[in-house]
Amino acid sequence: MVTGAISSIDAKDIENTSAPRVEQVLQGQTSGVSVVSSSGAPGSASKIRIRGAGSNGNSDPLYIVDGIKVSSIDNISPNDIANLEVLKDAASSAIYGTQGANGVIIITTKQGKVGATVVSYSTQIGSQSVRTGMDLMNASQFVTYFQEAGQSQVVDNGINTNWLDESFRSAFTQRHDLSISGATEKTAFYFSGSYIDQEGVIGDDSGYKIFTGRLNLKTQVKDWLEIGTNITYSNIGSSPIAEDDSTGGIVNHALIIDPLTPVIYTGD
Repeated sequence: MVTGAISSIDAKDIENTSAPRVEQVLQGQTSGVSVVSSSGAPGSASKIRIRGAGSNGNSDPLYIVDGIKVSSIDNISPNDIANLEVLKDAASSAIYGTQGANGVIIITTKQGKVGATVVSYSTQIGSQSVRTGMDLMNASQFVTYFQEAGQSQVVDNGINTNWLDESFRSAFTQRHDLSISGATEKTAFYFSGSYIDQEGVIGDDSGYKIFTGRLNLKTQVKDWLEIGTNITYSNIGSSPIAEDDSTGGIVNHALIIDPLTPVIYTGD
């Protein structure tokens, strides 16, 4: 029996969220657990901190999936989780020794249940946009500013580009989850597939796509022998853009480029 500070999230709680990643499922669901996005890029991972920053250079918790230690939970669809537990203090994670020093996250994936075969499908469709509330100089203000500064060569050329409007867009997001599960008296199976397509809000090329597949299968061969396998597959495609760059980032350029520069040069 495990005692101590434990938080538990079951499948019903997860179904009510739109989080595309397991780490994001924890946001706002468990006290004492910090989930911080490492980037604003589509599909970016989040940092999970259960006991703050560690002094050994690694503050990541220990992940246990279906009783097996794993290095990452990137290939797990939230739709496949039956239960998620967070062991937050030393007493509850003591059985894992020093590996559990930063806390432990235990994930149990779904299994087939005896009865009729169950087919489940869910989908989520949405859009994302950025509202900066930041006003940039328009062409008239830009010209006036430089002419008052003695730069008479800066003149109004009839172009008035708002580079924040040109850089950001409304991004489409879709998620599809399909699962088939069932069981006989001796054999239980759970098969699922999940697809996520998340466009980035900057430019036309940033985006994130992931397909994950899972097969959980177990058979009671003898009264004393059970054989099972859990197989996962993931295919991830990402189109990142430059970020966290004080000189080469797209957002930084959008803030400093002048409104007299056209989006497209026509050659006239």
